[in-house]
Amino acid sequence: MSSLFSAEEMPEIRGGDSLWPILMEPDDIISVKEAMFRADLDHKAVRRLCKMHAIARQTGRSAPLQISGPAFEMVISGDMVALELLRANRRDHPRVQRYFDHLGISHLQARERKEKLGKRDHS
Repeated sequence: MSSLFSAEEMPEIRGGDSLWPILMEPDDIISVKEAMFRADLDHKAVRRLCKMHAIARQTGRSAPLQISGPAFEMVISGDMVALELLRANRRDHPRVQRYFDHLGISHLQARERKEKLGKRDHS
């Protein structure tokens, strides 16, 4: 896989032996059922992809799997460079933004929501 980063710029995307998790905003999250529909895969294949690429989270043993919709699209599209950029939290990069636009998710709305919450906390 070719990288957009030089050796000096390469973000640290591993912690020990595991990949850093994908940071998700509420609008980014899709269910296993939605992922199955998008990729025409069964639930086992979806879960396997999520585990292999560390693109989902589960808050407890019986809690539902929360999948990063943009990361899932990147994986099924075979765009590991975009996934690497997303993992490095480079949401503004055009290659990453393309997936957010495709899914109708605005990273700017998420940023504005965070700013408003921050202002409320300091009032």
